[in-house]
Amino acid sequence: MKLGPIQEAWVKSLEEHPERQMAGSLGEITSGDKYRACCLGEALCVMHALGHRPSPFQGRDIYSYVKSGSLDKLDWQLLGLRGEWGNLGEPIMLSGVVCDSLAQANDRGVTWPKIAASIRANPEKVFTKSV
Repeated sequence: MKLGPIQEAWVKSLEEHPERQMAGSLGEITSGDKYRACCLGEALCVMHALGHRPSPFQGRDIYSYVKSGSLDKLDWQLLGLRGEWGNLGEPIMLSGVVCDSLAQANDRGVTWPKIAASIRANPEKVFTKSV
């Protein structure tokens, strides 16, 4: 399976901006126009930058429409993901941690570059289609 343009832009952003990574929520504005996000929150920011969804920021926090901890169905389907947590087709080992979702990997301290590398190596475990 080949990554589609939205997926490619998201994975590239994970690779290029590990300093934005945070755990525990989709994300938040830190100061000015800077923000931190979990890997799924970064996906929302990338989709917004590409013109595929409204701004995910509500106040200082990132939301997936009305959800604050996981992706709304509209968002995870637009990304071609398997579920609201970035569910994986089967558990995988990342940085010594067994993970069954991208959110779990992020919140257990797996770095964005390692998450991105896993997505590139096994896109069919992450996505149902290329978008």
